[in-house]
Amino acid sequence: MREPPTSAELGTMVSLYRQQQETYRDFAAALKSVLEAACRDELPDAIVQARAKSLTSFIGKCIRKPDRYADPARDMTDLCGARVIVQTVTQVLSVRRFVEDNFEVVETEDIGLRLGEREFGYRDRHYIVRLNPARAREIGFTARQIRSIGSRVAELQVRTWAQHAWADTLHDRTYKPVLAPGKEAERRAALLAALMETSDQIFDGVANEIDGLAANYLPEKHHSQLLRELGVQSSLREHALEQDRTGIAVETARIHLALGQCTDAITLLEGCDGGSGPFSEHWQLELGTALCLCHRLQPQSPEY
Repeated sequence: MREPPTSAELGTMVSLYRQQQETYRDFAAALKSVLEAACRDELPDAIVQARAKSLTSFIGKCIRKPDRYADPARDMTDLCGARVIVQTVTQVLSVRRFVEDNFEVVETEDIGLRLGEREFGYRDRHYIVRLNPARAREIGFTARQIRSIGSRVAELQVRTWAQHAWADTLHDRTYKPVLAPGKEAERRAALLAALMETSDQIFDGVANEIDGLAANYLPEKHHSQLLRELGVQSSLREHALEQDRTGIAVETARIHLALGQCTDAITLLEGCDGGSGPFSEHWQLELGTALCLCHRLQPQSPEY
């Protein structure tokens, strides 16, 4: 087992990290901005956090894990860290698709897989990512940021609100204590983790059911109600911010479809940039539905 670094060795490590810390702060700020922009349309309630590792945390890790990091300023993968917290497990999957499609994934782990089938505890999806040169500009990193960040990596966590509530309150207390917690404290922490996991399943099921009902009941509205709502959506689209217009277009297209106006729905959706956004599932679904309805008498056609 390697001995903790001497005072002189620790001083060298700290000096090397200090030289890079500002770059990691810039990396964190840029990563936060990109992730917030990605979530803005489809997941507006998502919470995005990002930070560069504090000097105190860096020093503590150097001392506590000397075997793991021979050159901490180069070897640590969490010198830049970010977290995306969303409402449901389904939304976690959307964020994961964005990350995997737009970053170079160096390493990924579902922390929940560490648990046995009868265990409950810390659950999260962890990624170690670096910028993908082919996608970085497309998702919002500037040329200056790309040059500055280079091949540096960041740790990215994706979790639900329930997972975050448990992890933020109990994870460090349970897994990183100075003194080991008693068996009763561990048992209650596991019980709470089980309740959080159950709540995640219920949140996800109910949210998806309600969202599905909202879409399915739209055609049941009276014709005059739909026309009135079409006018409301038109005004919203005219005065809304650019980043909100794709979501409004999707809602308007649903009304067009409920009124049997497939061509109008297609024209509206093809006229916005929903297909190039990071979360384009709803745009694709409504456009696909409109195309199929419009060309249902020619099922062999390319449009169908």
